Parts: sequence; C-alpha cells; structure tokens
Amino acid sequence: MQKPTEFEMATAEQLATERGHSKPTAADAEDAKALVESWNTKRLQLGLQPWE
Repeated sequence: MQKPTEFEMATAEQLATERGHSKPTAADAEDAKALVESWNTKRLQLGLQPWE
C-alpha cells in the first residue's frame, strides 16, 4: 500500500474535522484517497496536472 500524499492527508484531516473526529479514521483516509483520485481524474480530463 502506498503512503498517502500530503494532499490526501490534509483532505482526511478536513473530513475528520467535518465529521466530528479529533483525528482522521481509516474511513476518513479511504474517503480522502477516493476524493483525490476523483479530482485528479477530472483535472487530467481538463488538461491540468494532478495534485500530488
């Protein structure tokens, strides 16, 4: 399993905050990874570079 990117970690932290958690859970991390993958797919379709 790959180490999460800084962007994925920041997204997981934000999701945790919005969900009332003091720190990211495994579910937050999984959701963050899926969100970043989705955003990167859209960015590539638009001809933009993916977020790291």
